[in-house]
Amino acid sequence: MKEMKLNLFPFSMSEDCLYLNIYAPDHAHEGSNLPVMVWIHGGGLVAGMASMYDGSTLAATEDVVVVTIQYHLGVLGFFSTGDQHARGNWGYLDQVATLRWVQQNIAHFGGNPNRVTIFGESSGGTSVSSHVVSPMSQGLFHGTIMESGVTLLPCL
Repeated sequence: MKEMKLNLFPFSMSEDCLYLNIYAPDHAHEGSNLPVMVWIHGGGLVAGMASMYDGSTLAATEDVVVVTIQYHLGVLGFFSTGDQHARGNWGYLDQVATLRWVQQNIAHFGGNPNRVTIFGESSGGTSVSSHVVSPMSQGLFHGTIMESGVTLLPCL
């Protein structure tokens, strides 16, 4: 039997969630008050990372500050025993922490914390819809774009 190798992505992935990427137009400076778009990547909550997405074109052409985020995935992000021993959802808590960071710091990069839109595709869209209904996320964003994922999907 021949061994099959599967490469999901052409670069290495990391569970280090202390990173986010910020892309701003060249003219952006503190006080620019540009709209902010926070990208939550898809990948079935098991694969993906912030550096897979280059927000520089979106930032330049749409005159926005783009933030791509990293969060715990797979068992490290979403494992739950269904009781107090392992409640799960650390990946979502990483996302909430990022949104709080954006509220506190994005003005230094030319962004307006009162004009934050979160957007994502696939499981990133599911994350976005989860933040819409989560009390922990209230007031941390002002608009949403969900591409092909919603919280009530039976498979997630």
